Amino acid sequence: MAEKGNSINGNIVFYNGKKYTIIHKYESGYCEIRETGVHNTELIHISELKFITN
Repeated sequence: MAEKGNSINGNIVFYNGKKYTIIHKYESGYCEIRETGVHNTELIHISELKFITN
C-alpha cells in the first residue's frame, strides 16, 4: 500500500475534504502535511488521511 514505508513523502492525500501533500512521516505514524498553495503545516495521524490511488 502507498502509506507503508518511508517513501510516502510527496504523496497527495485528502484530509477534511482538501488536498494535501505529505511533507514528512514520523515513526509514530504522524505526518506533516501541507495544503496546496498554503504555507502552514499540520501534524495529522496517518489513519486520518485518505490516500489517492492511481
